[in-house]
Amino acid sequence: MAHPLLRLITFDAYGTLFTPKGTVAAQYARALGKCGVHIEEQQIAHSFKQAFMKQAESFPNYGKLHGLESREWWKSVVNNTFLGAGVSKEALHPVFEDTFKLIYDGFNSSEGYELYSDTKSLLKELRKTKVQLAVITNCDQRVTEVMDSLGILEDFEFVITSSGYGEEKPAPGIFHHAVDVAKVKPTETLHVGDDYAKDFEAAKRAGLHALYLERDPVKYAKALANNTEAIQSLTEILDWKMPV
Repeated sequence: MAHPLLRLITFDAYGTLFTPKGTVAAQYARALGKCGVHIEEQQIAHSFKQAFMKQAESFPNYGKLHGLESREWWKSVVNNTFLGAGVSKEALHPVFEDTFKLIYDGFNSSEGYELYSDTKSLLKELRKTKVQLAVITNCDQRVTEVMDSLGILEDFEFVITSSGYGEEKPAPGIFHHAVDVAKVKPTETLHVGDDYAKDFEAAKRAGLHALYLERDPVKYAKALANNTEAIQSLTEILDWKMPV
């Protein structure tokens, strides 16, 4: 069970509690195909990464400081993904709005995401304890809709999104905000996430305890070899020993 001195566990969301069904590229290709334009998934995969990174660099935190809504922000990503993958403007323009709606709505719910196999079992065990559970995520505010659709929203006391708070991980402020909301100390808090820099290192710098979740066995072994406090499954949290 959870350590008796632990009062709050915060989790990353995407890549930690849930993951896309199949791949993002496959869902993009399927949506476009339903609207009559066909393209290979492989063409989309690289283009999506580039489009997302460029948009995140130009308009950080889903464009919050630029007055953008999440829908507008993602519309640019989707448009540039398809254009970058080789779809012509002439082919894309007539079907774009319908295609975008399929994609955006799909990633609002369990239609686009699924839980990892260990998520439900861990949450069930943790709910038997007095430890507060929360989410700190760089996803946009739709994450609560996704969590609700996946049946896990009620397991958490609160959810903090970067777009709602105004800063993204690895900024320490978003971790401190979670601690303040829960009315606990950083030293009574454990953060768990799959991003080494934005979750593990950032939480440690903010004064929290942290575990790095690495599901890939090769990368997990490498993390352990580097003396990283790593787990390969969420259920390993139940055996975690708080440093003294």
